[in-house]
Amino acid sequence: MITPAEPSDRPTQKAFKGFELYSWQDSNGSWLFALLPGTNRRKTEHEIKKKENRISGIEELGKRFSGLAEGEYVFWFNSDAKGFAFPDDAIVNQIKLLARGAKIELNLP
Repeated sequence: MITPAEPSDRPTQKAFKGFELYSWQDSNGSWLFALLPGTNRRKTEHEIKKKENRISGIEELGKRFSGLAEGEYVFWFNSDAKGFAFPDDAIVNQIKLLARGAKIELNLP
């Protein structure tokens, strides 16, 4: 079970351009994610998938959501680059529940 961050651990202000969420599967079929600050430019696959940006699995993603400001906007989209995908509906629904529990505004295309 994921426990939310303590209120004092969360930023009090939302990011200027929100956050961008990306998803893909590794060679074993496990889901990986990247949660990056929003910008006006398109990020490259290499930039998104850098080791320091990788979030392994849904549980870790939920913890990251709990570290964002309440009401933060997270825009889930995948680059046009090869190698990005959305999980099946069951996993997407789990992630929606985690976002709701963390009081995050998750936006899908």
